[in-house]
Amino acid sequence: MIGRMRMCGCLCALVTTLRGATAAQIVGSASGVTYDVDIRKATEENGAFGVDFDVRYDRERSGPNPQGHHYGLGLRAGGFQALGAGTGDVNEMFGEVAVRGRYYRSGLMSLPAWQQTRYLQLAECDPAAREPSDSTEPDPRCSEYTAADWAEYNELIRRLGKQRRFYSYDLHYRYESTQDLTRGQNVFGLGVSGEVPRLAEALDVIPALTRDSSGFRPQEVRGYAGIDYVDPQSDVALVLGAASPFWRARWEFAWNTQVFNALVLRATWYGHYLFAVPEPVKVADRTFNAFLQVWLNYPVTSETALLIKYVTGRVPPEYESTSMGSLGFSLTLQ
Repeated sequence: MIGRMRMCGCLCALVTTLRGATAAQIVGSASGVTYDVDIRKATEENGAFGVDFDVRYDRERSGPNPQGHHYGLGLRAGGFQALGAGTGDVNEMFGEVAVRGRYYRSGLMSLPAWQQTRYLQLAECDPAAREPSDSTEPDPRCSEYTAADWAEYNELIRRLGKQRRFYSYDLHYRYESTQDLTRGQNVFGLGVSGEVPRLAEALDVIPALTRDSSGFRPQEVRGYAGIDYVDPQSDVALVLGAASPFWRARWEFAWNTQVFNALVLRATWYGHYLFAVPEPVKVADRTFNAFLQVWLNYPVTSETALLIKYVTGRVPPEYESTSMGSLGFSLTLQ
């Protein structure tokens, strides 16, 4: 499960075209609320716009020590909504309530005090720790560090990375429906998420060739695996009136990196495998379904960026095939 920043203020104009689609994106968070909104032209050529959104609220009970186990409540709503009656588009909406826990252990405390201080000083000047859209000038002392200093820093990162542990887990209820909320299914399940070792390094092989030696390091791929008990309504087209409950395995992966020193590449992939499904599902070859979203942002200022987005695949509850590309404008409002 995946999240991000802060918003107040207004929306923006839409631009440009890719395969007949336009888009705008707003990303932000405030007071525990995180939201990611794309505004684009719907897949059908009737002039309607679509809104892709993912809004989350997380409330966690935690003490002064960030390490160890912490627990909280999460609310989430998301999906794809075409702003026009009868407009064909990605046909999914969902709401979720979850009780979550997370575990974090840092390797930093295992270092001597002087080495902890040294690491934090170098980390403040690490270009990989800066957002690509961050236009503020770095601290002048950062230019004083030598290649030997950065070699020391990279070695500390390698050591700390091996000792750091972070994962989360949840019990959840979801309601998955079509855009008009007339057909849906109840979902009860549990899951666990964490970082997938070394996968980011493999995915970053080609993007890394486009960057200079700026010191950028891609974030680890975040993965989620869960098992769900799905109880569909009888009018969901996929089950053709059978409405028999079934079990579902669910996977999610999220990754981002940098290309050409300026472009931010993000991707999320979702996979669902349905167990003991009604016969209509087997006949429709919908036992396994996947959905991919890819974003490419070009930061213009610290708050704005050009956006390219592509989505393809099948989403619940009906797992209909869809594919869409868009080019537009994004805002990060704080």
